[in-house]
Amino acid sequence: MDAAGPVAPGDADTPAGDRIVVDHTGELLELALTDAALTAGHHAVADTVLGLYRRALTVAEGNAATASHPVGDRLPNRRAGLR
Repeated sequence: MDAAGPVAPGDADTPAGDRIVVDHTGELLELALTDAALTAGHHAVADTVLGLYRRALTVAEGNAATASHPVGDRLPNRRAGLR
């Protein structure tokens, strides 16, 4: 959570059931790969994870860009107490 409040994460999945969830900073929140993906070999696993990651990050960044800010997010008026 940041100062503007929680931001919806981004997720991506494959028809086979592989899934990844990341936040808008790119932090990994969830990764679930099927047995088929895990036994496909190193390069296939890396390609699957990177493809899912890029799609999920794009969604998370979009969610962060459209997140609403709370009404009171302005800095306090410092001169108010100087009267």
